Amino acid sequence: MDALLRRLKLRKRDSRDDSARKSLQEDLYKYSSNRYSAGLPSRPSALAHDTYLDLLAIGTKSGALSLYGQPGVCLQGQHEGGHAVLHIIFITHQEKLITVCSDNSLHLWLISKGENKSSVLEEKSLNTDFSRLKAISSCCPLIQDNVLLLGTEGGSVHFFSISSFSVTDKIISQDLIPDGGLDDATVEEDECKTGPGAVECICQHPVERNRVLIGFSLGIICLWNIDDNVPVMIYNSMQTLEHLSFIRSGEEFVSSHADGSYILWNTADGSVPKEPATTPYGPFPCNSIRKIIWKSVNEEPFLIFSGGMPRASYGDRYTITAMHGESHVVFDFTSKVVDFVALCRADEQGGSDVYDGATPYALIVLAEEELLAIDLTSASWPLFRQPYLVSLHCSVVTSISYVSDVPELLWNRIVEVGNVQFAQHSSQQWPIKGGKVVGQKSVARDLLLTGHEDGSINFWDVSLDGAIRLLHKLNTANLFGIDASNHLDRSEDLEDYEEWPPFRKVGIYDPFSDDPRLAIRKIHLCVLSETFIVAGTAGQIILFQYEREEREQDVQIATINVVAGRENFSWRGHGPLEVKNLPSKLATGFHPVCVVQMLPPVPCTALAFQPEWQLLSIGTAYGMGLFDYARCKVVYSKCTLSSSGESGESGTTSRRKSLQRIMRQSIRRLRGQTVDMQWLPPAEPVPEKKTDGNLPAQADVTEQGDARKSALRCSERKDHSESTLTSDASGSLPFDTSSRSQSVTSAVCCLHFAQVFLLNTQASSSSLWMGTSHGGIFVFQLTLSSSDRRIHEPVQCAIAKEIRLRHGAPVISIQALDRSGLPIPGPLEVQHERAKAPDMTGSHFVLICSQQQLKVFTLPHLKPYNKFKFSTHGPNLRVAQLAFASFRSKTDESYVETDAISLSSEGEMMVFTLPQLRPQLSRDVISKENSSAISGCVFTPNGMGYFLCSPSEVARFSLSARFPSLVCCSVGFSEVGETGSFAADNSVSEEAAGGRVVSASRNAKETSRDDTRTAGDGQVESRDVASTNNLSSNRSRESRRPSPAPGFNEMSVASQETERPTGLFSRIDAAVGLPREAGAVTASVLASDARIFSGSVDPVTCGSVIIPFSTKVVEADVHEPPIGGMYSFDVCKIQDEKEFCKTVAPDAGFLSDDTTAAKCLSGVR
Repeated sequence: MDALLRRLKLRKRDSRDDSARKSLQEDLYKYSSNRYSAGLPSRPSALAHDTYLDLLAIGTKSGALSLYGQPGVCLQGQHEGGHAVLHIIFITHQEKLITVCSDNSLHLWLISKGENKSSVLEEKSLNTDFSRLKAISSCCPLIQDNVLLLGTEGGSVHFFSISSFSVTDKIISQDLIPDGGLDDATVEEDECKTGPGAVECICQHPVERNRVLIGFSLGIICLWNIDDNVPVMIYNSMQTLEHLSFIRSGEEFVSSHADGSYILWNTADGSVPKEPATTPYGPFPCNSIRKIIWKSVNEEPFLIFSGGMPRASYGDRYTITAMHGESHVVFDFTSKVVDFVALCRADEQGGSDVYDGATPYALIVLAEEELLAIDLTSASWPLFRQPYLVSLHCSVVTSISYVSDVPELLWNRIVEVGNVQFAQHSSQQWPIKGGKVVGQKSVARDLLLTGHEDGSINFWDVSLDGAIRLLHKLNTANLFGIDASNHLDRSEDLEDYEEWPPFRKVGIYDPFSDDPRLAIRKIHLCVLSETFIVAGTAGQIILFQYEREEREQDVQIATINVVAGRENFSWRGHGPLEVKNLPSKLATGFHPVCVVQMLPPVPCTALAFQPEWQLLSIGTAYGMGLFDYARCKVVYSKCTLSSSGESGESGTTSRRKSLQRIMRQSIRRLRGQTVDMQWLPPAEPVPEKKTDGNLPAQADVTEQGDARKSALRCSERKDHSESTLTSDASGSLPFDTSSRSQSVTSAVCCLHFAQVFLLNTQASSSSLWMGTSHGGIFVFQLTLSSSDRRIHEPVQCAIAKEIRLRHGAPVISIQALDRSGLPIPGPLEVQHERAKAPDMTGSHFVLICSQQQLKVFTLPHLKPYNKFKFSTHGPNLRVAQLAFASFRSKTDESYVETDAISLSSEGEMMVFTLPQLRPQLSRDVISKENSSAISGCVFTPNGMGYFLCSPSEVARFSLSARFPSLVCCSVGFSEVGETGSFAADNSVSEEAAGGRVVSASRNAKETSRDDTRTAGDGQVESRDVASTNNLSSNRSRESRRPSPAPGFNEMSVASQETERPTGLFSRIDAAVGLPREAGAVTASVLASDARIFSGSVDPVTCGSVIIPFSTKVVEADVHEPPIGGMYSFDVCKIQDEKEFCKTVAPDAGFLSDDTTAAKCLSGVR
């Protein structure tokens, strides 16, 4: 009674109910989004690799920055302004990197700790000092000086301090560079006045760290002494310079040039090259060698370079050449090469040239449309199988589907079939292994299916957060006689060279399609029956069944002509695809069982599949067909083309007639009249109906007549008599159910199988619901035989109800609800205990979603129950998709709500309760300009979803508070060792002095000091400690520690937990590099608020020392190391610099050097 009074607006809702519901909403709904490495970042522009963190960084032209480690490790950042990222520089031995953008700005990024012990990528500093100078053309970090060298287009080299993140006064001007005989070269005298040209490349000497090579565009190369700021040697190549590369010993280096040649130089002799210029693919003119890497392995060069192809013959190819001994391969890519890096264990361990690990073990190549990794340790140099960063758009994505909770048996079979396709790939593990996945390993088995323009379907594993892996590729082109070889491995046999240069096609990106009719439009995979349905552009629908072994397969062919009997209809479009003969035996996997061809051959617009009934319904722009695939027979077909639209070109009415009809309808609404039936087209002859004892021949007419009388009665109500069940001002039914009405000239938008109370409440009926683009809804009753007679007796189909929505908007979705308002589970789900059985007592509901409204009707009488108009929420809001999801409370696992999710054409998502249709959440998720993402968005059963945020990337979002869309991974030096890990839960506690327990919760983004500290007297104090987690005191992976270079002692990052007073920072990361001549240790302290401070201390006198930083002062205990050992630091106190000076040394001012710190030492002790 109370609910009825509230609906009649005679009793107000209790405020306590509203507050309780609001609290419940916070536990159920919360929007979160994360753009992770599902596919390649769109429009990549820069690549970098850090050997110590073992991370790969990719920057894009839109300003995005992504870091990738082992599968599941992914960090994302975005530059403000969206400027292209040109250079990425990792700061060695630190969790920092610097990016240079196209606007000449420099950005400092820090890998810090966020929620749930997970790492986040944050921008800490911005420098725009170069915005008024020449464009930055090259970069080189100086490891020992914490300095970044920046070369410009004007020919000067600037020194940029990383610690202060500002430009210093030190500069290498091009006026200081000797001409090296440039005036005597072939360059004109007036050109010499411009200097040596732009700085093309800067390289630091691998041994003598105070020397760098500076290469200029006009061919001048200068070896420069950083300490003395003077040139050491000048080399003149006489050719336009492109790139430089040192050999590991530093005794030699190689330069590449614009004419397709490279030159080997002796570092100690600049007069003449050690070897004359070599043009690998000459003597004809060649393209420039944009980048070159020279590794000396067992006194044999290992040469890798990009470009250098003969211009006339292969100038349009995108290539990278690898040469070592007798091995010589030219990797041929299908898109332009952006950059590449060669991974070498000697680089990671700081070894010398004779070190056994000097051979590159992997080559990472970033192209504009894909990223590939090549195994250089195997004999044939095969490709690595990528766990992420796969070319999602290898062919244009035309459809997308999501499948959750795949049975383990079917999952393993798909994986096995996919492994066969990847048999030619390398068996080695993925070479990028940095970082660590935080939390428990996912046991879910979820698939993302993408249909492509070339007729292929890719099976993607999206079970692991932050990674997407290609499991299997199924191609339908072979079924129609179009050659579609396995593009997962396009490599050729290296031993069979028939041409020069020795090309090898690599990569799977292929944007061209042999036949546009092959494009996939609809995908449906039933994991319980192992049946796979694919619908294409030319009206072809292919049904696959999974076969466990190789066998012969006969493909059945059926045709459904929805315009049969239309004498005036003529089709002027493309013809259907013809099925060709298949091989005698098909390998294990999905085998084609049946091909259904729709006529006219137009794209499939709707698809419904009922494996329990073994029925398939297909909708197109001209009608609907029902197919029994158990007997391979056509059951029923219906044309939605009116008698006035039989041209075969367009099924829409003219704009003038449509406008007149709208005006007439508006006038009738103002008069309070029902919709006139005179404008409806004349009824066409009803096809002969197959009836049985359960379905009277005139059942549909009787039902339609009753509904029509109800509509007429409702339409006579006054405007002031508002509906008590909906928010509509009119209580009339918004549709016409005339028995004389015929199909509308419109496309089929949705199809839905359901077992509901269609005719009465005594017995449920099998039904098929069809919605059209002009607001028409057709309900068909299906009569099926028992399971033992199903294969022998035909299925019968007859129209039971025919509905016309008054507003005429396209019907987007139809869903049957049980008595409790829950969606009726899909076929076989109840049988396999994947869903609860629906409530089949009493009446049912049906939810009809059009572009303009959601409306719930009762069954079988089709009385309105509830309605939500989207025009009240936004004047231009139109629904594009409707889905259903179960939302589980984040605080009470036993509480679950099943709600409807709508996606509008503006990219806004809304969550509604069922069947009340009350809005619970509204968020703008997708940009309204990205129409393809809106139409292709897919939802998961637990309130998450995926959409194409770019042609090559999939973004994930979540509307559930219990399942946020987060990538939980940890990156840092504590994760470099194999044993380094973080605790699984979000808080840690430790015993501190005075017997008090400190409980800390990590949140780097919150600056408020809030944690609870329980004292001995039971009082609770409030403060914040970001972490009490200490870094690993020893690196378990010795390969990550650099070997001592000349002039340096080996140091290591050491961290120890000691008993300290409460309220202090609890984590320190210290000791990197001890120069003998300087007598100082560079210490880096990682504070608990995720900030890094760097300074230097004198380790001669061990004990308590003061380490001055830019904004902090640290008191630490330095322990004497054993011979050949390492220094270790224990933090005693950290405080702000100003406060330190006020309390300890008020007359000293700011701490600017170690001398000032020494003066303050006695006060601290």
